Amino acid sequence: MTETRKQNAASKAAWPLGLALATAMLLIAWFGCSMSYATNDDTLVLRQMMGFGVQELPDFNLYIHFLLLYPLRWLSLAFPGQPFFSWMQLFFLWLSAAIISKSILQGFTRAGKPLWLGLVAAVLFLGVFVMRYMAQVSYTVTAALLGAAAVAQLMSIDTENATTGRWIASAMLSLVMAVLGYAMRQMTALPSMALCGVAFLVQGIRRAHAGQDWKKPLLSTVLIVAVVFGALCGLREIEINTKE
Repeated sequence: MTETRKQNAASKAAWPLGLALATAMLLIAWFGCSMSYATNDDTLVLRQMMGFGVQELPDFNLYIHFLLLYPLRWLSLAFPGQPFFSWMQLFFLWLSAAIISKSILQGFTRAGKPLWLGLVAAVLFLGVFVMRYMAQVSYTVTAALLGAAAVAQLMSIDTENATTGRWIASAMLSLVMAVLGYAMRQMTALPSMALCGVAFLVQGIRRAHAGQDWKKPLLSTVLIVAVVFGALCGLREIEINTKE
């Protein structure tokens, strides 16, 4: 097997390994740690969505974007009294950890480093920077970790070799994570998008240096991001002004 094939095989293994690492970390937190949730705005949102202290479930929240609020509301109407907001945060933390781990593994393999070294780096990152937030959940940090996953996903794109379609598809996963972070807590959007912009610029320069077409994938991605975030921000402003 050639070196290139070995790298491709290792890169393909990054997804299942990333998911496995994130799942293992969640299980360790669940069974081995005293898990807790922040007792500030998190509790307020959770109690409202579970029906405590309200005559009917809210269709507006000052902190949570309607993109997440309405699914939570529908689930709570269908299954009253369940902590869907807390479960959603755990799912987002798990998903972010999986994407970040996957991105670390892909970065190591594409740099020609052994897969085991990437595994060590991913485990260290999860243990040092992510594990505590699995055990002490805060929606602010959950949103920040979603933004970090968006940056990691952008940096994991094999920008020198990816086709235009694959490049855009990979960037769309980053956009999804950024949108979820924005919907969870809007205040995290600016720093997350700024870091995504830096990663985007770095990848564009790398693609140009590799002699690949960079205008079409990058400009297409910028247009999609502008339309998506423009619509989300505009609709949010309309929602706030209507509720005031």
